[in-house]
Amino acid sequence: MSARDVRSVASVFDPTRLRIARQAAMLRKNELAERIGVSPAAISQYESGTTSPAAKTVAALSLALGVPADYFIADRPLGEAPTTTAHFRSLRATTQQERARAFAHALQTWELSCTLEQFVRFPPFDLPADLAVHPDDPIGAAEAAARSIREKLGLGTGPIPNMVRLLESRGVVCTRLPAQTRRVFAFSCNFPARPVVVLAAERSHRAAGRFDAAHELAHLVLHHDEEPGSHAVERQAHAFASEFLAPAGEIAGALPRFANWRQLLALKNVWGISIQALLFRARSLGIMGEHTYRRAVTELNARGWRSQEPGDDGNAEHPVMLGRALDVLRDQGLGISELARHCRLSRDTVELIAASDERPAVLP
Repeated sequence: MSARDVRSVASVFDPTRLRIARQAAMLRKNELAERIGVSPAAISQYESGTTSPAAKTVAALSLALGVPADYFIADRPLGEAPTTTAHFRSLRATTQQERARAFAHALQTWELSCTLEQFVRFPPFDLPADLAVHPDDPIGAAEAAARSIREKLGLGTGPIPNMVRLLESRGVVCTRLPAQTRRVFAFSCNFPARPVVVLAAERSHRAAGRFDAAHELAHLVLHHDEEPGSHAVERQAHAFASEFLAPAGEIAGALPRFANWRQLLALKNVWGISIQALLFRARSLGIMGEHTYRRAVTELNARGWRSQEPGDDGNAEHPVMLGRALDVLRDQGLGISELARHCRLSRDTVELIAASDERPAVLP
């Protein structure tokens, strides 16, 4: 950008965008201050809107944070999104900086999807809105909701072929976390008009990733206004995911009373859920006793299957909608660099968020 353009940015500087860009870069205020030669207090003032940075400072922030200078212009609807609740799986196991980085990635994904929808038709957001439960409701309420949504979506009672594609077919934007946030599991954000599900960076195994996606579907349909991270809310999401992926009425008769590893592996291949989840399912349905379950888990750990089960081939389900949108635009003559300029993100950020696969329809 020219010096004149940067001065124009400085006059309409959005402090929220500075905070999001800093969190996306995983920089603390003092670290960013050191990079651009100002005090940490100055960064705090820029982010609070108390003061606005001068044009040369805007240029320095752009360079340090890896975003175009016009990313900071306050002319897009970011302000309403940061108040969105993010359903992080565990608040204790991750730092505030890691969660902030992950949420910033979700925000940038949402903004990219908003820009893409100016050119490409995505499936409309279409999930039932009448299945909400309260944290005090029994687990059975979450399981009933899982059966209900299967019926509402016409999914029958058999295995779900692809959880991530199912979410995207209902208008949910999906992406993967950057590698810097490895300790953050999948999470979801119910942003205005279209929610975003962010899948874990390290979940390379199909079964674990499918359960993550079903868990986040639970939050989207069950927990519209609930405080995230509570034990009750997470238990409900787990119960929903278990029933959604493997309905009790279908799988109960096939689950073993004892740790029959060959039988469990066969079930894993059919239903797409892990051996660990199948053991838990057998216990929760009363098919496997507590002592038998604990002994099976001990043996599973001794076999080294806690982190690497048999049948894990690395063939995880990947998001496809955003990447295919990029392919459509490329075919129409709009490359990634031009799209990045249009949505005021770096090319690297656009490529990080999106991965190429299935094609949506071009708007007429």
